[in-house]
Parts: sequence; C-alpha cells; structure tokens
Amino acid sequence: MKIDILSPQAIYEVGKRSGQEDAIFPKMGEASELDSLFIVCDGMGGHERGEVASGTVTQAMADFIFQNTSPEEPFTDTLFEQALEAAYLKLDEIDDGAAKKPGTTLTFLYFHRNGCTVAHIGDSRIYHVRPQEGRVLYRSRDHSVVYDLYLAGEIEFDEMNRQPNKNIITKAMMPGKEQRQKANIVHIADVKPGDYFYLCSDGMLEEMTDGQIVEILSSNATDEQKKNRFIAETKENKDNHSAYLIHVDKVTAERRDVNLPDNEAQMMAKSVRRVDVDDDAVVVQLQPEETQTTTKGQAQTSRTRSAQSSKAAQSYQPAQTSKSEARENRTRRSLLIPIITTAALLLILAGVYFTCSGKDEKAVKKDEVATDTVAEPVKKPERDTMNIAGGEVGKTALPTPTDGLQQPEQKQPEEKKKEEPKPEEGNNPAAGNNEGNAPSGNTDSTTPANGSTGANPSTEPVANPATPVQQAPPANTDVAPANTPTPQPAQPASPAQPEPKSIIPGE
Repeated sequence: MKIDILSPQAIYEVGKRSGQEDAIFPKMGEASELDSLFIVCDGMGGHERGEVASGTVTQAMADFIFQNTSPEEPFTDTLFEQALEAAYLKLDEIDDGAAKKPGTTLTFLYFHRNGCTVAHIGDSRIYHVRPQEGRVLYRSRDHSVVYDLYLAGEIEFDEMNRQPNKNIITKAMMPGKEQRQKANIVHIADVKPGDYFYLCSDGMLEEMTDGQIVEILSSNATDEQKKNRFIAETKENKDNHSAYLIHVDKVTAERRDVNLPDNEAQMMAKSVRRVDVDDDAVVVQLQPEETQTTTKGQAQTSRTRSAQSSKAAQSYQPAQTSKSEARENRTRRSLLIPIITTAALLLILAGVYFTCSGKDEKAVKKDEVATDTVAEPVKKPERDTMNIAGGEVGKTALPTPTDGLQQPEQKQPEEKKKEEPKPEEGNNPAAGNNEGNAPSGNTDSTTPANGSTGANPSTEPVANPATPVQQAPPANTDVAPANTPTPQPAQPASPAQPEPKSIIPGE
C-alpha cells in the first residue's frame, strides 16, 4: 500500500500564554507532500522547561525514524518502541536533578508500506475523519482525569473542557523515571482518498467539539481555508494550541495488501463511553445534530450546550431503566445457575449408575453361563426293580430326555440285533450242527433241542411252555446294580419285545 498526501497544514499558535511550549515536526513552514512522519508534542504547562522536553522528544524520534526505517517498508511496533526509548534517553540527558521534572505529551503519525501507525501519550489527540461518511473513524483516548470521568459516566463529553482539573493528565513523558510510560499504538489499514488525519494539542479543543471538527473537514473549502477556520475558532483559547492537518490524496493498493494489521475499530471502542444494557456493551456514537453545531457568539454557544445537556439527560434516562432491568435479569440468572448445576449433576450421576448396573447385569449373566457349563449332572430318579431270574430287588434309573440323546453313541439297535437268535434250518450251533435231533418248530418241549438238561440251572421251570423266556437286555452304564435289567426307550429300528410275565406264586 502506498499513500500519497496533499500539502500538510500546520497550526502553531501561542494563545494567551507568554511562551510556546508546544513542538511540531516537521517544523512550522517545512512540511510538504513528500513527508511521511508527523509529530505534535505539548510541553507540560507549569513545569520548568516544558518547551525543552517537547522539542527534545520530537527531534529524537524523528532522527531515529529517518536513520532506521523507510516508508517503503512496513513499520513494526518494535521499531516504534525503540524510537520511544531513544526519546527517553534524550530526556534523561536534560535532567538536572531538579524536583520539578520537565515533561511532554506525544502524538505520532507515520505512513509506511502497511498503511499508517499512530500512537499517543497524554491528552494530545489524534483524529481519523472520513468526510464522505461524515463521521470519526478513530479518536484517541486522553490519558487524563476528566476523560476517565467521562468514560465512567460522571460527566458528559462536552463538559470535560469546563472541569477545574482538566489539565491533570495521567500519562506523560518525563526524564529520570524508573517506570517509563508506554504509548497506545494503533495500526490503520483502512485508508481511503479524501480521509483526514488531525493531530492536535489539548489547546485546540478548549472551545471545539468533535461535531465542529467533522463539519469543518466535510465542507467544500480548500485545505488552507479549513486550517484558517480552525485558527479562527480557537483564537480565544488561553493555552498554546498546535496541530497538523494531513489530507490523503491517493491510495495505491498492492497485491501484498492482504491481512494487514488494523486495530483502529478496537481502539476506538475503548475511547468512547460504553453503556451496559443487559450485559451487552453498546457504544454511544456521536449524534448527527452535533455535526451541525457552530459557536458564533456566546449566546449561541450557551444555547447549544444547554440543548446538548438536556438531550444527553433524556438519552440516558432509558439507559438507567435498562440497567435496573439488567440487574433483575442478572438476579434471575444467578438463581437459575445452582438449579441448572444441580440438575446436571443428577443427570451425570444417573448416567453413571445405569452404566455401572448394566455392566453388573452382564457380569452376572456371564457367571450364570459359566456355572451352567460346569454344573454337575442331575441325578436321575430311580425306581425299585426285581430280578426276574433271582427274585432280588434293585434300583434302576428312570429314563430321561438326556438318555435319548446318548442313544446314538450306545448303538443299542446293533447289539440287540446281534443277540437275537435267528432260527436256521439245519445249522444250530448249540445243537452241534446235528440234524434230526428234534424238530425245529416244536415249541411244546421244555427240553432244549440239543438234548441238554437246561441252559440256566438257577432258573425255575417255565409255567407257560408256550411263552418263550425273554432274554435280558445288555447292561446300561447308568444302572448301579449289576445284572439288573434296565428299561430302555422304544427304539424304532428294533422289534417290539413282549412284556415279561410274573413267575412269583400268587400273582
């Protein structure tokens, strides 16, 4: 970014003082449109050698800027702080150890590659005005007692010049101090053709408002005519009053002009009163009527000030009501905070409880599954049975559904098939393969076909010779007593077995 300016206009008035304690750079009559650095300092009135302090600071800072910087390069805050330190060192050189130290304020403007940098210490002021829009883009905040009262809402902006302590400042550049005052630095990249920068000491503001400044700069007069009007409006001022009026002529943008530092709006917000309405900060802007205010004659000035005071009082009445409402809203919110906090804690605890209980249920289910897998087999119900052959009573386990599942492994049908006798003609192993000993189909004889006297000596004669004696089924592994027949579930593959008949007498 390259900023071109028109011929700067300087104001350097003594006022009703005996001497001039202000200092400006460039010096009176030496400024041109080629300059890029402008400084206005106000030597502290009432202090000895105030003019020495203001002249020392302006010259020391100008020397450092010219030796270490260039308008073709960006200007950093570090460079400004080094220039300010060089000025403090020069002030220390003029310190003679007197109890009353010389001091000065500072306003600083420097055009460079990134736009412009402005800085100030004390109650000398800087303005950035855009006449096309009829408003002040930036106004520096005075480091003074009366300005702090204005920001606190104790007085109105136009009442600062009538306060008895208006000359008491809270910041100044003085020699021999352990803690040196720092400046408020502002970066401005929003610069357009037609903009004005106005640097002035507090003497220029004794009888002039912001509205008058905007009105003069927005007129169709030339820059020299505008300067003369400033001088005419302040000719009755008692204090020294000095100023520089810089008019921007042309702004050339460059490709690198992206995200340039700019904190102008932020610093402007700190220099005007802020009214809290429902915890939201609202900036009080200048009223449009103020730009039309003029002070030609004492009577008109008094009428204007009384009208502004009454208007200010009316405008601030709603603010008081809003503050009371804001306090009530804050009280309600303060009561809701513990309630909301308690509810949130309860929800968190409930979530933790349900989460932990869900985990416990899952653990219990897992334990139950594990227990089922290692549980001992259930004892099968038993019933009394009788050995048909010997008449002995034993206990036989009743069949259960699980026994049916084990049948395929026992292969019961195949074993029974092997044990069942099959009648074959002429081939009886028990008879020693002797044909003709007895007819194969004779069922009336109680003697075996092979001529033997009996296969089982312990078995009594059969009561019904027509009914064959059933052969005992193979032993079951689940039956506790030996040689005890176990009832088996019906097998689809084996033939039906006739029920044994009791051989006990009397049945």
